Formats: sequence, C-alpha cells, structure tokens
Amino acid sequence: MKKPILIIALSAIAVCGLSIGCANNADKLAEANQETKDAKEELANAQVDAAVSAQRAATAEEWKLFRLESDVKIQKREAEIAALKQSLRKTGGESDEINAEKILELEQRNKDLNAKINNYEASQSDWATFKREYDYDMESMSKAIQDLGTNNTK
Repeated sequence: MKKPILIIALSAIAVCGLSIGCANNADKLAEANQETKDAKEELANAQVDAAVSAQRAATAEEWKLFRLESDVKIQKREAEIAALKQSLRKTGGESDEINAEKILELEQRNKDLNAKINNYEASQSDWATFKREYDYDMESMSKAIQDLGTNNTK
C-alpha cells in the first residue's frame, strides 16, 4: 500500500514541477518579448532625436549675417526691377505687355523671398536646408532679372 501512495505522490510532485517550470518559461518568453519591443521603441526614439538634432537652427551670428546679406540682395533686386520698369517706359515696343507681366511676377517673387526670411525667423527650422533653398531662389531670380534686362535692350 505504501508503494502506490508513494508513486502517486511522486507523480503529483513531478506534474506540479513540470507545470511550474513551463509556466515560468512562458512568463520569461513574454517578458523577453516585451523588453525587445521596448528596446525597439527606444531605438526609434533615439533615431528621431538624432535626426532632429541634425536639423539645427541657425546660430544668432549666422542668422544676423545671413539676414543682412539677404536684405542687401532684396534691395538690389528691387532697384533692378525699378530700372527695368523705367527702361520699359522708354522703349514703347510691342513686347511691353509681356515684359510688364514678367516685371510684376519678379516683384512678387521678391516679396515672397522677403516673406520667406520673415517666416524662417519665426520658426527657426532646419538651417542648412533653408539657406540652400533660399540661395537657390535668390540666384534664379537674379538670372530672371538679368534675362529680362537683356531682352529689353535688344
């Protein structure tokens, strides 16, 4: 009689031990999965933080210098546009209407560039991108003024 009770007791202990061991592994697996998810989220956040820090705003000195240079360029463009208007009045040719429209377009682009600087001053976003785009826009406007001026003299 002692043997069957001993076998049943040992079997019960073995079954309990196995069920506890399996449940423990399942918990460990769930915990490891959660840690993996947390690590991935931290990595994504770190990557976003790195990207944001790479898109730095201009320092105060860079901004002042760039603003002064831009103001001078904008005033120069305004003077060139005024000169084009004067030359347009003197020519009296048949292409005056087309050139007048182009001059109005140039005036608007000049105003837009000035507004772009004022908007950047308020937002202080990515400095390198802003500067590159602004310089490109300014250069293309300068070429347009030059092209219009050469067309008027012919």
